[in-house]
Amino acid sequence: MIILKYIYLVFRMFEASYQRMVIFLLLSLVVLTILHHFMKEKKEKIWCALCAIPLLVFLVFYFMNRILGNAEMTLQRYASLGIVALLLLLWGTVIFFKRDYKAYMILTYIFTILWLVIGIIFVTVCLSRVYVGNHSHDGWEESFEKTIEDLGTAYVLRDWKELDYDALKEKYLPLVREAERTHDEVAMLMALYELRYDLYDGHVRVRTTNSAAKQEAAERLAGNDYGFSLFQAENGDYLAVLVEEDCEANRLGIQNGTIITKWDGVPVEEAVKDVKCIDTFYVFSYLENEQIFQPIFLAGHGGDTLQVTFLDENAKEKTVTVSAMGNYLERRTKAIKIFYGTPADNENFHTCMINDHVGYLRITEESYLGDPTMDIIKCSIAGYSKELYDDLNAKLEGLREQGMDRLIIDLRNNDGGYSYLSKSLIGLFTDQVQPSDMGYYLNGSYHAVLSPMAYGTGPWKELPLIVLVNGETGSSGDCMAYLLKTYAHAKLIGNSTTWGCAQCTGGCSILSNGEFSFFYPIASTPGEDNLPIIDARSDRKARITLDYQITYDREGVLELFGDGERDVVLEKALALMDEN
Repeated sequence: MIILKYIYLVFRMFEASYQRMVIFLLLSLVVLTILHHFMKEKKEKIWCALCAIPLLVFLVFYFMNRILGNAEMTLQRYASLGIVALLLLLWGTVIFFKRDYKAYMILTYIFTILWLVIGIIFVTVCLSRVYVGNHSHDGWEESFEKTIEDLGTAYVLRDWKELDYDALKEKYLPLVREAERTHDEVAMLMALYELRYDLYDGHVRVRTTNSAAKQEAAERLAGNDYGFSLFQAENGDYLAVLVEEDCEANRLGIQNGTIITKWDGVPVEEAVKDVKCIDTFYVFSYLENEQIFQPIFLAGHGGDTLQVTFLDENAKEKTVTVSAMGNYLERRTKAIKIFYGTPADNENFHTCMINDHVGYLRITEESYLGDPTMDIIKCSIAGYSKELYDDLNAKLEGLREQGMDRLIIDLRNNDGGYSYLSKSLIGLFTDQVQPSDMGYYLNGSYHAVLSPMAYGTGPWKELPLIVLVNGETGSSGDCMAYLLKTYAHAKLIGNSTTWGCAQCTGGCSILSNGEFSFFYPIASTPGEDNLPIIDARSDRKARITLDYQITYDREGVLELFGDGERDVVLEKALALMDEN
């Protein structure tokens, strides 16, 4: 019954055309069965010919729904429906030659149901293209407008974020109309990226078939490079960092650590407030994370020349004019990567001892042994992976034998994955019930597919934990951090809170000629009271708060953007461990 409920709820998430085709094939099976009862004596040949109708209807359906520029995805998505239509044709053909209706009717029913179920599961698990708005036959403006309408219909956080879709149309359609008039693919992409920014959801993604246009859009969004970036120290000063040696700004007195006071004549603390951190890769869902990066993004704002005011070596304000020296994208990306850092060992589920009594577990993503499709389905229904649970338990036992009496779990730059693997780890540290992995939004309220349950016996529930996170701890890594924070002996530490996005993906709008695609979540990841876990509401406030946030004084900023060899976050975690 659980499997049937799961399949039914997933089926409800498909777009109407897919649902209608599945229903049509099932009705065809039933109607053909009834008709055979009345036609088997004198009109069985006509009945056999009627068995070809489902295939003809499917072919019309397929070509009407074929996604331009992406025929392969169309074929994969609708293949099971075509197989069912062929089965019905084969049914009539076999009856015509063999005259054994009952046996082949039973086989047809079995394989029809089987292939429809396989198709729904394959599209959901392997393609992650459950709800598809196929607007590839429309122009840019029309397909963009329909994409916004898709969001109003299928986006699982459409009401949670209190989005005004009419306002979004009013804001973006003039931009798209102008981009279409001049056939400016870069301008079209920038409109899509800005729309993504307005949704503040890292699970919303933009894709294009034109990699050159994507690169140019990224550069336009980044702005001009004036030879340095900016970062705010804990005392509020805005410091120059990553200063290019012997560039114009450097020759005029700006060095690493120079305090910047005005940006193009505007006090820097005011200029930074208006900055939107729009990027083709990075998304800052929580406002408090975006505020960390606003100075970095501000450093690309300006024209061919820019007035910069700073404090010189005598602590007196000095204003200079610097010229743009290229595009800022490379320096900006470098600054972001430096801030997030890269833990020393990227092996997934790596364990070791840091000192005589502190163990270390690094989790880079929630994937395990490249699970095949059936294992993914099995674990999704069970809610966790028994194999991973046992494997991690054995690794922790090995650390305990080496003297571990406390543990650091490193989730920084965690790429996410399957949420049932998060539950596999959570079950090691608590025997309390946890929310279901999957939910849905219906008639204005959120529901879970399964009831909350415990995913383990919590053999390590007395072990002190520190969990390391940052703004690239995303998706199911987000969920893991959120759930570990509820564990009585755990503390969350980082220089930023997590990514802030955890809802299940599956929505996709294909825009004009398949050149552009817009992806978004359509199923919920339930938390307390089945409400969406983690994702921000309209205020963009973080819903995962840190127990301790790493900040940087002037010397810390210079070190961070200098050699960057120290792992300050890990060092602080060890210090806090020793205090307890």
